[in-house]
Amino acid sequence: MDTEVILLTKQPMDAVKSFELGFIDCILKPVNLDRFKNSIERLIHKVNCLKIIREKNERMVHFKCNFKSEKIIASDIRWIEAMGDYVKVVTKNKNYMVLSTMKSFLSKLPEGQFVRIHKSYIVNLDKVNYFTSKDVNTDGKMLPLSRNQKNIFKDSYLKYQ
Repeated sequence: MDTEVILLTKQPMDAVKSFELGFIDCILKPVNLDRFKNSIERLIHKVNCLKIIREKNERMVHFKCNFKSEKIIASDIRWIEAMGDYVKVVTKNKNYMVLSTMKSFLSKLPEGQFVRIHKSYIVNLDKVNYFTSKDVNTDGKMLPLSRNQKNIFKDSYLKYQ
């Protein structure tokens, strides 16, 4: 996380240096309350703008569904389920049927956030509520956890948390 700095100083020459170093502002002492409030408001505005930019740049997943190109935010995906030649992408608001293999679809997802838990299931680690030796609960749905994937899932889950 980046650190933003507002410099408080008695030295006017420090103001020039502070802007060269990328500080948000430099306030000369004694501090004027209105000037200080203005500086804090600018800081809050910058932080909010950076947050919006980060959210827009969050990893998008692109795929074709029903002859249309779709894109969704990866973190909106709850789980992916194999269904023959298709995968069902389950989100809170909508399910998508995508002509793809599990392996191919997994390669489109952010590494470390998604893990295969069974030959037929990939789960978003953000959405896991709890798991047992045989099942993973994600948003109230119990998904099977295969013996072959159990240790990989546990390791991934612990690293992700």
